[in-house]
Amino acid sequence: MCASTTSDGSVSGSITAHVEQMWLVDQNVLPTRVGPHPAVDALRRGMNADEFDLDNNFSGWSRSATVAWRDERRQVTLTAEAPFDHLVIFAPANDVQLCVEPVTNTTDCFNAKDERERAGHRVLQPGEAISAVLKWTPRRD
Repeated sequence: MCASTTSDGSVSGSITAHVEQMWLVDQNVLPTRVGPHPAVDALRRGMNADEFDLDNNFSGWSRSATVAWRDERRQVTLTAEAPFDHLVIFAPANDVQLCVEPVTNTTDCFNAKDERERAGHRVLQPGEAISAVLKWTPRRD
C-alpha cells in the first residue's frame, strides 16, 4: 500500500495497525532484536506516515492495517492470513515514500541467531506448501 502526497510534497496518509513490538535494526537495516518503540503506540492510534524514520519489521501484528487519506476521505485496509505474521513499514521521515506490507518472516531471518523461530524462519520440505490470502479493501467516505 502506498500513500499519496499533498501539494507541498508531504505525505498525507496515516497508518493504523495493532502491533506489539518493533524489530530494531543495525546500520545495514538488518533486524537485530525485537523491542518497544514509540512507533508501536503511534500505529495503534493512527500514525502519520512521516512521523518516524522507519524501515522496520513489526511483530505481534493483528493481520490488519489501514492506510487512510482523511483529507481525501478514502482509505484501504489490508488483511492477511497466517503465516503473514509480520508487518514491514518503510516510511522515511519527511519523505513521500511509504510501503506497508505483510510478510511471512523478518528481513534476513535465515541469519537470526537465537531468534529464528520468532523471526518467522520456516523450511519447507520437498512437496510441502504454504498458502494464505491477502485482501485489500478500498473505501471512500
